[in-house]
Amino acid sequence: MKERVELRIKRITQSKHSPNAYVVLLEHIEGTSRVPIVIGALEAQALLLSIQPHLKQARPVTHDLFVNFIRLSGLNLEYMVIEKNINNVFFSSLNFKLDDNEKRVMDARTSDALNLCVRYGAPIYMNMDLWKECMVNFEEFSKQTAPRKQTYEQLRQEGLNELQDLLDEAVANEDFERAARLRDHINRLKEDDTES
Repeated sequence: MKERVELRIKRITQSKHSPNAYVVLLEHIEGTSRVPIVIGALEAQALLLSIQPHLKQARPVTHDLFVNFIRLSGLNLEYMVIEKNINNVFFSSLNFKLDDNEKRVMDARTSDALNLCVRYGAPIYMNMDLWKECMVNFEEFSKQTAPRKQTYEQLRQEGLNELQDLLDEAVANEDFERAARLRDHINRLKEDDTES
């Protein structure tokens, strides 16, 4: 078995280069090194729904349905592994254990594997060689790039602006349920600030 590192999702942001692409920053669980992975808008939206409980859908979306199927069929999703990168496309596998301890491996798009693992609570791994090749040490990077100092208010306002952009996008796409949830979340954040 190849040596691996365990990762967690640090952040999901819209790509500055493509409006229909998002960047998932996967961070080493013991440090500040990260790997950026580009995924599609639909997969990013599904991932955000799974990690932000206040955005939960009333009915199961496709990834929820698949996780429910895994559980009902007696499978155990043990973990995912991001195996390789070919032409900036990451290839991953889902690793299952059956009731009789037999193991099965399934090829999966990284965006789908991330969505399933987050919902199932399964760990995310990357092969060590790939990690060393693709990771960026953000601690070192920030020392080199002299970050601007930001106040809490500036950071809070940037977060509210991002949420407002998502709200505007939901309204433009006539996704009024999502827009209402985003509006309510923005209002709660504003209320929290006025109370503190």
